[in-house]
This record gives sequence, structure tokens and C-alpha cells, in this order.
Amino acid sequence: MRFVTNKLLAFALALAVGAVPVSAAPTEFSSPGYTIGGVIFGGTGTLRYPVAFTPPAITAGPTVSAITITSAVVTWTTDRATTGIVFVGSAPGDYEFQAADAFTPTISSHSVELNFLTKNTAYYYKVRSVDTFGNAVESAEATFNSDAGDITAPTITNGPVASQVSGTQVTITWITDELSNSIVDYGIQSVADNSTGRFDERSLFHQVTLAGLLGNQTYKFRVKSTDSSGNTVTSNAGEVTTISSPGITEVRITDVTLNSAVVQWQTTVPSTTTIAYGTSAGNYSSTIDDLSVSESHLVRLTGLENGTTYYVRLSGLDGSGTRLTSDEYLFKTVILPRIDDFTIFDIQSRSAKLKWVASTEVDAFVRYEILKAEDPKLNGKKLATGDDKLAIEHEIQLEDLEANTEYGVSLLGKDIFGNQAISPSKTFTTLPDREPPTIENLRSDTTVDLGSRQTVQVLISFGVSEAAKAVIEYGEGATGPFSKKIETDTDYTTNKFMVIPGLRPGESYHFKVVVTDRSGNVAESAEYNVLAPAKQVSLLDLIFGQLRMNFGWLTTIGQ
Repeated sequence: MRFVTNKLLAFALALAVGAVPVSAAPTEFSSPGYTIGGVIFGGTGTLRYPVAFTPPAITAGPTVSAITITSAVVTWTTDRATTGIVFVGSAPGDYEFQAADAFTPTISSHSVELNFLTKNTAYYYKVRSVDTFGNAVESAEATFNSDAGDITAPTITNGPVASQVSGTQVTITWITDELSNSIVDYGIQSVADNSTGRFDERSLFHQVTLAGLLGNQTYKFRVKSTDSSGNTVTSNAGEVTTISSPGITEVRITDVTLNSAVVQWQTTVPSTTTIAYGTSAGNYSSTIDDLSVSESHLVRLTGLENGTTYYVRLSGLDGSGTRLTSDEYLFKTVILPRIDDFTIFDIQSRSAKLKWVASTEVDAFVRYEILKAEDPKLNGKKLATGDDKLAIEHEIQLEDLEANTEYGVSLLGKDIFGNQAISPSKTFTTLPDREPPTIENLRSDTTVDLGSRQTVQVLISFGVSEAAKAVIEYGEGATGPFSKKIETDTDYTTNKFMVIPGLRPGESYHFKVVVTDRSGNVAESAEYNVLAPAKQVSLLDLIFGQLRMNFGWLTTIGQ
């Protein structure tokens, strides 16, 4: 547009000084993009210039995909290179945010990520695209909802159990089915008088000690656990009465691993150490004794089974031979990650789905490799994908696979403690590709060799829906046989840029694009026509080029 505008200015200057005699009345004709006005002058050539451009059109979309609790992607395409802006708001017509993938009109396929969303929220949006000439198009307003995320509260699977530690302390323990924090509300008059616990630490096994209590006093209590998504489970209220005689206090079970745990406690008077434990309540199959006398006690339990609940009771003899005995405590060792029920299903030519179940919550990492492909150069190619979300059940779809190709795939999963499970490798073969590729967004343009002034070349760009090779067939005239070919494309790719060189100025040509994918499926484009610029236009280019060298400021007009 800038180039044509500068030509018009040069022509206007020539008219102003009488250098170009006008020999005919102006004429006009239309093309798909704009109206052309023409002025014949001096018998030397025709000056063509755009009169009015049509606005760009949205050819596909806008659509919203990849929606999460905080982000989404808006995509659309236009019929020419444009800017791409998305307006977003939480009320109709009120757009608080905007995001863009191009502030200059350089692309026709737009993809804009919105990374400022709030979970479980309705959003209103529209898109706007502006072409090189300032013509704009806007979509109608549409809506989408951000992902609600995890909305299921944890479940208390065991407890809560209150242990009468001493006249001033009580320990509350419970187990949940997912990682969550540990909070206890308690009080004498009301359960909501006080609140304590581990607000930021998330665990499956919960243990909170209430300190500074009054002896021989009944307390009301309830437990609460909140997961990382803010979902909370609250138990029913219970009661516990503190003791006034010497006893066991400050019981803690820590450093729980696959096969070990550390148990610590205090006694109100010096005593020996005895810990009894087993895998069923009230039935202790193992005992550890230490006859040394102390108020601080620590025992490491080893040789435990992973993923097993253990019940513990503590005791000791003080200096007078009186036995101090605690309530029963419980904890569960870490479950060893294991991958089960690994299934490969819904195998297509370009995709396949994987599904498996883990013994405990783990993330998902998939490694896959091309074992045997139609194109031997692809053999041994390694790929990977995954999901860092901790879960027991996993399902992942492998995309952009090669057709009629054998793959080997294995799974890895790591739990919150860093323990890792690896599955045996499995193989599958994608289906043969019977579908031809699709040719998309084909565009052509002509350029004149300003050095020789003898030939014209056609620049052709297009996309392919899958990796393919391309050939351009062309011939002289508006119709007829395709007598020549351009076979310079030798790589399987999806984005193509090819050139038809050596065309004669002023002549018309017809061409088509033929693409072939790795499976031998062939697709042809429609037949296109192109008119090589005449020599008269090249002469005008020469005149304008001289003016531009003499008056460099002309190049800024119309920008």
C-alpha cells in the first residue's frame, strides 16, 4: 500500500508540472480485495491504484481451548495478515483485560493465551483484527467458563482420636484420603473458642497437640482438614477430659517413610521406655524396651511394611514402680508407588490413548520412541510428555504420531516423597494413514526482477495439515495443460514457501499445488490463475524509483 501511494504522489507531481499528458478518461474495475482505479497517460503505461479496501474477515473461530483454572487459549483465523487482540471481562460488554499475539498485522492465524483467569468464573470475550490498511473486524461477544478445579473435600478415613497425654496436654490424631492441613478447634464452653494446628503443612496422617490445658477438665473439640484447592472437611464435635495424675505427654510420630517411623514423647516424671506396636488395634505383635530412666523418650521403628497402618501404645515405669500408660496412637507408612492396569487404546493413525492406575498419588511422565516407521530416518526418535498433577488414575493422549508406525512406550510416576514407579515397556502400532492431507491458506504474489526487467516470479506460500512434500504444476494461459513443474521441495514439513521463476511479463499463467504425505496420500489444490505484471508497470516503477532517490521524504507519506 505504501508503494502504490508513493506512485500516486509521484504521478500527481508529474501532472502538476505538466510532464504527463492525460490521453484518456479514468477507468475502474474490481477485485476480491479492493477496487482499482486506472488512469491512462501519455500512451506510456497505466497507473493502477487502490481506491477502497474491504475490511478483513474472520474465517474461523474464535474458539476457546486448553481451559484451566487460571488460563485459556483463544484462536481464530483471518483472510489476510492482521493484528490479533482479545478483549475479556466478567460482565457483558465490560472488558477489563486484553491480550494480543500481534500488535502489527503480520499473521492470519491467531492464538492468544489468557493467563489471568480466576477458577470457576464466567468470562465474556470478543476478538479484534486490523489489517495493514487500518481496516478492522470484530467478532460477536461470546462466553466461556474457567475450570472449577478440584471441588471435592477430603474424607476422614480414621479418627479423630483424642489421647489424654497429661493434665495440660491432649493429642488429637486422624487420617484423610488426600493431602490436607491439620487444624483442631477446641474449648471448654464452645468448640470454636480456640484453634491450633499445622495450617500450611499438608499430610495424610494428622497429629495436633493441644497444650496449656487445665487438669481434670472436659474440652470440646473438632478437627478440620483443607486440601490445596481450598476444600475443607470438618468432623463432628467430640469431648476429652484431661488427667491430673503423672502421665505421658507430647507424643509425636514423625519421619514416616516406606518402612520406618520415629516416635517421641515426654513423661511428667522420669521413667523407663516401652513401646508396643502392631497392625491391628489393641493387638501389639512387637515391643521395644529401654530400662534407662528419662523424661524424654525417642524410638525409631524399622522393618515396617509400606502402605500399612500401625497402632502404637507407650508405657514406662517411674521410680516408685508405677506404670505410666498412654492411649493408643496410629500412623500409616508411605505406600510404595506401583503402576497397574496400563492400557493402550483408541489407537488411530495420528494418536493413541494411555490409561493406568497407581497404588498411590503420583505424577505422570510418558516416554515413547519410534521403533519402526515408514520413513527409516524416524527410527529411534525419542519423545516424552506428562502431567505434574498427583493422582491415582491417569489418562494421557499421545498426539501428532506417525501413521503406520510401531512405538514403544513406558510410564514413570513419582509420589510426594520422591519415590518412583516405572512400568514395563509396551508397544503399539498406529493405523495406516488413508486420508490425504489438506492444503490450507494458499497465497500467491508476483514480483518483477528490477535488475533485468525481463522476467517475473510468483511467490506461493501455503500450509499442510500434516508433514508432506509439495510440487507446483503450472502452464501458460488461463487454462490448459500443466506443462511445467517446480520440484524443489524435498522435506516433509507443514509450512511451505515456493517460487515459480522466469515468467514473461504481461502473460497469464495457471497453477496448482500437489502434496504427498509420508504414507503416499496425495492432495491437489484448486487451480489458480496469476497475471505477471506488464512491462509498463515496470517502467513506472523505474520512474518512481528515480523520484524516491531524489526526494527521500516521499517514502514516509502514507505510512
